[in-house]
Amino acid sequence: MAVRKKRKGRARKVIYALFAGVFLVVISTSKFMLEDRLLQAKAKNESIRNRLEDEKNRAEELENLKLEIKTRKFIEETAREKFGLTYDNEIVFEPEK
Repeated sequence: MAVRKKRKGRARKVIYALFAGVFLVVISTSKFMLEDRLLQAKAKNESIRNRLEDEKNRAEELENLKLEIKTRKFIEETAREKFGLTYDNEIVFEPEK
């Protein structure tokens, strides 16, 4: 009987040790996977922050362009360049071809 109890005790210890080993392997694997996901999330976050900054700059440029379009100078330049319009008392000199 004493031998049986020793074997049962030893077998339990081995089972507990195996269980603890498997548990540690699973936890370690999960930890490394989570660290990888964290790095990916940080990279994505940085990318999104850069895009947001670019979009803010673009919005500012568009706001400035919107204000410039309303000026008389812009309207005159556009009328001259695109439509060839001039003032009534203005003389236009073109280079010979």
